[in-house]
Amino acid sequence: MSGKKLKKAKDTPSILHIGSTANIPQTIRDAQRRMGMESDVLDFDQHPFGYDVDIYKPLRISPHVRPAKGFRYLVSGIEKTLNTHASYKNYDIIHLHVPPLLPGALDLPIWKTGGKHLIVHHHGSDVRYKKSPWLCRKLADNLFVSTPDLLEWVPEATWLPNPIDLEKYEFTGVAPHGEHEKMTIVHAPSDRAKKGTDEIVSAIKKLSEKYRIDFKLVEGLPHKLAVEEFRRADLIIDQIKLGIYSMVSVEGMALGKAVACNIREDLWDYYKNCPIIDVKPTSLVEDLSYVLEDPDFLMECGVKSRQYVERMHDSMRIVQMLMGYYRS
Repeated sequence: MSGKKLKKAKDTPSILHIGSTANIPQTIRDAQRRMGMESDVLDFDQHPFGYDVDIYKPLRISPHVRPAKGFRYLVSGIEKTLNTHASYKNYDIIHLHVPPLLPGALDLPIWKTGGKHLIVHHHGSDVRYKKSPWLCRKLADNLFVSTPDLLEWVPEATWLPNPIDLEKYEFTGVAPHGEHEKMTIVHAPSDRAKKGTDEIVSAIKKLSEKYRIDFKLVEGLPHKLAVEEFRRADLIIDQIKLGIYSMVSVEGMALGKAVACNIREDLWDYYKNCPIIDVKPTSLVEDLSYVLEDPDFLMECGVKSRQYVERMHDSMRIVQMLMGYYRS
């Protein structure tokens, strides 16, 4: 359920978030509403994980052919449909969480119409291994990235840790385990190739020859049901290829679960005192064997995980940071 809408406070900006990337816009929206701001999420596509949006305006054309529609379609199709729901001009801030709809970000001048404060928020593959479009860097009042590795390609940006609503993720922790009890391990890939799912499944098969494991591969479930699987986990394996942790790790740590993920050595300075269990693709079986031998270690990781998320990813803290950029 989305955050309760409150009456807009005096001198408080109204914000329109565009997109549903990893439920991040919705989480920011809910925190902003609790702080008295008017905040909505608009999306042009239905997300397969079922994230809730306030304004759904389908473009009804494939993303692959949208550039061919050009500015004429964007002006008539986007601005007019926005106006059927609410007056677009009443929003002070446009916070883009999706890649631009036109090559070279040629649609950004539309979002800036009326002198709006424009935020461009990069979340991964839209800029990884390539630069942010020139118009994004030119027209955006603020540039953000959701993971610190993206600063390599967008050095002008600010890293804004992904937020989580801690009220929705109560601590459950890792339960004590007897010698003969199964260990529940969960892996929830959004993209098998990027997450290293095949390698993880192969490692679990080898580990199952020695350890009692209940392995759950969570795919294609609505977000709420996926989180229920996380609640029952003892260990969550995130991803082993990109060298960063994703929202799966943040959600798992918020629940007090032990989380395993491959972290790039140069990124640990950003993840200060992070309790994630670092595993490498080349030694995955050995790395996981080490932690499966010590259930008490998993319980300890779970407690530290919750503390880390409270310090680094609490949505109310993140929105307080955003307010400083809004005011600037």
